[in-house]
Amino acid sequence: MNYLTFINHISQKSKYPLNINYLVSGIDETIQDTVLTDILINVRNKNLIIIDDTGTFSYYKDHESIKRYNFEIENGFTGDYYLYNPFHIHSIIDISKIRQLFDILEYDENKKGKLISYLNFIIHLENLEGGNCNLDINKLSEYSTVLSVERKILKLLQKNVITQEHQMILLSKYSECASAGADLENTFYTLMPFVSGRKDIQSVSNKILVFPINNFDDDMNIKKIILQLLKFELDSNSNRNISLLILDKGRGERKYLSHFIESIPLNTDVHIFSEDIFTLEDEEGLSHILNRFNVKIYGKHLTMSSAQSIEKACGEVEVIRQEKTITHDRRLFANKPFDIILGHNKVESFVKMPPVREPKYHKEMIMKFPSGKGIIDFNGNTTIFSL
Repeated sequence: MNYLTFINHISQKSKYPLNINYLVSGIDETIQDTVLTDILINVRNKNLIIIDDTGTFSYYKDHESIKRYNFEIENGFTGDYYLYNPFHIHSIIDISKIRQLFDILEYDENKKGKLISYLNFIIHLENLEGGNCNLDINKLSEYSTVLSVERKILKLLQKNVITQEHQMILLSKYSECASAGADLENTFYTLMPFVSGRKDIQSVSNKILVFPINNFDDDMNIKKIILQLLKFELDSNSNRNISLLILDKGRGERKYLSHFIESIPLNTDVHIFSEDIFTLEDEEGLSHILNRFNVKIYGKHLTMSSAQSIEKACGEVEVIRQEKTITHDRRLFANKPFDIILGHNKVESFVKMPPVREPKYHKEMIMKFPSGKGIIDFNGNTTIFSL
């Protein structure tokens, strides 16, 4: 059975249209190629963003479906696109977001408090000047030195916007939070590639925007920043037409990925291809990840522990076995040649044993799957399919 046939059959039983989120785990490239084609068909009217933690997406550049549907692949790290501007502060939620971002940069509570005070100070000055209080890195750079801040305050005095007393208060306030400005300036170069582009990631049209975060394998904080900014964008625009595809290498510490998957809005169209999803989290954390995807496809896995996890995830079935017993008649006259031919020298009996529960799919079978063969789990319904 083809896996799409199975999905369509199960979907007919639902009263409501189902949004399909694929989780594909295993080393079977045939399965991944086929599911990628189905994803591309469904996202032709959406913005497809790929988070590549494997470095293998270049393999897909010549994929038949990408050529067929005229998708253009573009690197999201060229500097043309911005993920999210965290310096637009209008509410307590915005303050919380910037605190989360600077948690990643290992700011302590004292530093985060000073940073918020510093940003509020700048917003206050911008309001006094009658300017736009939507801050960005370019605007913040205007406050990068003590001299530039003093000049701004002096201009306000010269324009009679403030009094001398107010000037002294502003200068005093600035002296209290100026150290946060210096700390913030040190992070500008870290944040700039992701927050200073000219194009919104929503402006993608018939393109595949790829973020190869595998390039930052030696700098986990950069990976966390990228995913956190993307998560903020999804939070603030959860009704927009974005589809996500995550490519997971299936090995190593990847808490940043599991946290991202768990935290993005539930109505986000998200898919993940992993060489081994069962290495992503411990059993409890992994259950949260698996519950995020209503279609789970398992191909061949190389490790017994992962195959055993699939065996467990797919559940058990009741098996009724029969036991056959044969009683031979050892008496001399009961074993004549004619009796032996007709079976008259023995008695066969069959006994049905009580039902026992066994795995629906055994781990040994999962480890020996040929190319194109796997297990599909759709909303708790499972079957074996072949491509």
